[in-house]
Amino acid sequence: MPNIIDDLLHRTHEITKEQARDLIVCYQENRINIENGRFAGQDILPNAETFNAQAINEVLQQDGCMGIRFYYGMDNTNKVMLVATGVDRDGNDLDLAIGQDLTPRLMQSAQRCPFTCPEPSQINQ
Repeated sequence: MPNIIDDLLHRTHEITKEQARDLIVCYQENRINIENGRFAGQDILPNAETFNAQAINEVLQQDGCMGIRFYYGMDNTNKVMLVATGVDRDGNDLDLAIGQDLTPRLMQSAQRCPFTCPEPSQINQ
């Protein structure tokens, strides 16, 4: 099994505009089907969430931070959202390891779409 952080550091994470569009369109087309049942009509799944650069940089600039991980969370109104945390050189959550006594730089409170959505673009229509 490859070392988590070695694998992370050697990824470009880059995809083509077409690949991004295909992924986004597939999710948006299936979002309502995923929400059917108990959560129908409640917009529990976002189309997108936007973090400002300062928030992302605050996570990334922590001592020992080698990357950023996004977890899915859910608030008390059942809205699914992203929670960002730094990742250490071993590929573990930087501030969440059991027994660590650090003040975490964790981020949420992103702009949520639907509600605050961008104009249509080449990858988002």
